[in-house]
Amino acid sequence: MKYEFLRKIINYRYFIYLYTFLLPFTYFGSQMGLLTGILIFWWILDIKNNKKFYQKKLYSITTSKPIIFMITFLIFATLSYFWSSNKEEFFSTLNSQKYFFYLLPIIYTSLTKREALKNLKILGISFGVYGFFSLLIYLGLFSWDGSTQENPKFLFRYMIAGAYLVLGTYLLYYFAMLEKNITYRIFYIIFCLITFIGVFINNGRAAQVAFIITLIFFIIINSKKIKLNLKIILILATAFFIVINIILNKNMLVIRYEKAFNQIKTFDLDTNYYSSTGQRLKMYYISLELWKNEPFLGVGGGDLKDLFHKYVIDNNIKLGWMYNTVHSIYSEYLVKYGIIGLFLFLFSFISLFIELKDTNKGLYVISILPLLIIFLFDSILLYKPFNNVFIYTFTLLCILGDKKILKKR
Repeated sequence: MKYEFLRKIINYRYFIYLYTFLLPFTYFGSQMGLLTGILIFWWILDIKNNKKFYQKKLYSITTSKPIIFMITFLIFATLSYFWSSNKEEFFSTLNSQKYFFYLLPIIYTSLTKREALKNLKILGISFGVYGFFSLLIYLGLFSWDGSTQENPKFLFRYMIAGAYLVLGTYLLYYFAMLEKNITYRIFYIIFCLITFIGVFINNGRAAQVAFIITLIFFIIINSKKIKLNLKIILILATAFFIVINIILNKNMLVIRYEKAFNQIKTFDLDTNYYSSTGQRLKMYYISLELWKNEPFLGVGGGDLKDLFHKYVIDNNIKLGWMYNTVHSIYSEYLVKYGIIGLFLFLFSFISLFIELKDTNKGLYVISILPLLIIFLFDSILLYKPFNNVFIYTFTLLCILGDKKILKKR
């Protein structure tokens, strides 16, 4: 009887739930390695005990187009070793993708659709907890080294915190609408509001822009389903504008956006690019210039930084300080892996949308679209732990999109 109880508690799926919750909080250097090591070991044991289930899941990998495109991209990125001059920098870049090779097959083969949806829910709650600590810092009720009330990012840099909070807001809203239990629904709504506030009290403008554009798309695709209850709409709209107005004024976000808009208006490629926005635009231009040298295969995973620095010095470009990224994952991958590598990366999202459009189009819009927008403004996939959170979310959505995967065991 004792052993039966322990068997139920010490369960592989329960460990995956714990792994999912802790993933956005992988703050310590050895944390990810230790947890993933346990995950791999337990996965191998589970394969021995559930051979038929895993045989079906392994076959489904070969028919999942998003997974195939993503794996092909990762293989292509790895092969770029052979045309990279700076091998040390190549391995540094590859290091940011190393857990992709573990998480994709392990999570994809381990979970049913129902379990994948549950893990997506846990991920949303984890983002909600992150947002809660960020809000406490903003209110002056909690402190964390490197965070301030003006920049309550908590554990990680604000571009990662912003991405977490945008995803958290939409995922928690999505599950609140699905939830029939009123207590759980209130729980999701409270954390949804916390992460929503967190989006605008943090300094990540890319995340804020992603939130607004995603909201517009979400309203458009759900326009027929939205019930026109004037009273509820007025209450929500009033609450929304009051909260936003307070945050915008307190954090001077309006001034920051006005400044960015004016910087774009006065931007000049040769002389006037010294602003934050102008420097980003200049870096995108430099990326295109570097890409022209190796348009198909790219310069390799290890050479972008050296070539970028050389171009800046040779052309006497003043960027304030020497950047190690070009502030856009699309520009980053275009230069490193060429048009072939970038297309493989993008096709994984296009094929995922095709698989989800009939059943979970809304879920795709609220979980993948914000990331695709953020990728435009930041090289965020090069940074831990967001890179691992990204591939984890992508894999869970691939499970939900695959028509051949079992809903339950």
